[in-house]
Amino acid sequence: MKIRKAVRSDLKALAEAEHACFPAAEAVAEESLRERLTCFPDHFWLLFDGEELVSYVEGMVTDEPDLTDEMYEKAAMHRESGAWQMIFGVGTLSSYRGQGCAGRLLRQVIADAQEQGRKGIVLTCKESLIPFYQRFGFKNEGVSRSVHGGAVWYQMRFCFQGQGSRKVQMIRKLEDKDLNQVMEIWLRTNQTAHNFIPADYWEGHFEEVKKALPEAEVYVAQSGNSGEILGFVGLSGDYVAGIFVSGRWQSSGIGKKLLDYGKELRNRMELHVYAENEGAVHFYKREGFRIQSEQTEKDTGKREYLMCWERDFINQR
Repeated sequence: MKIRKAVRSDLKALAEAEHACFPAAEAVAEESLRERLTCFPDHFWLLFDGEELVSYVEGMVTDEPDLTDEMYEKAAMHRESGAWQMIFGVGTLSSYRGQGCAGRLLRQVIADAQEQGRKGIVLTCKESLIPFYQRFGFKNEGVSRSVHGGAVWYQMRFCFQGQGSRKVQMIRKLEDKDLNQVMEIWLRTNQTAHNFIPADYWEGHFEEVKKALPEAEVYVAQSGNSGEILGFVGLSGDYVAGIFVSGRWQSSGIGKKLLDYGKELRNRMELHVYAENEGAVHFYKREGFRIQSEQTEKDTGKREYLMCWERDFINQR
């Protein structure tokens, strides 16, 4: 079995699984799932047996410490840099229950939330499931204010002991000492995000990019705890050559911080993104970029979009 994050094309399978796992009064409508996939695709954890979706966990990130019914209804409340990972649903097809599927996903959610520097994880469950979540370290906080589906829910919280928010200490210009870390991030991120392109394509361009980076306009995000390079953005005039975030720091707001830094330096930006990289397309749309045109990239034969962002001077104070 394989765990992965969600993409837009998973919507139908998710909607079918949602209605198979939950009573009609509690199941999320397909349109609401669509909105969630648009707002926080990296906070869906999907478990597949071959091509079949058999179990899933999903929920937004927020600075609010308690899970409320409003969050179920308003996916736009998601804040990627938030302190708390909320879990809206844990679903497993009946034929796969009792095989550890949900537990496997929960352990992955816990690991990801810790790596992203969250304070913890919050969910609500029915009384009968309290012991199940307690096995993973969740603490029962009593009856929740939620009245979702007309049921009684108990709020459960998992806290990372001594875990403060791992914040970016600074965004600064690339220095020679950063080059090896930055190139490792460049290679691994490209191979992971663009798994529809052979890995050796990126390996073949490695030395070329390594030679060019010191002469380019590159800014790195540095950890406030260890000094580790978390990600970087490359600019060439108004063109964004790329935003790359270290694997264990993805979905923790680093990419947005780097993009926002670029927006402070430019009034207009444009970039290319592969159409198959749906997560990146959603990210840039959410950050105000619009698709200007579509073309086929010569080297890879893959479709890519030209996306553009322009500062809205009307709304600037």
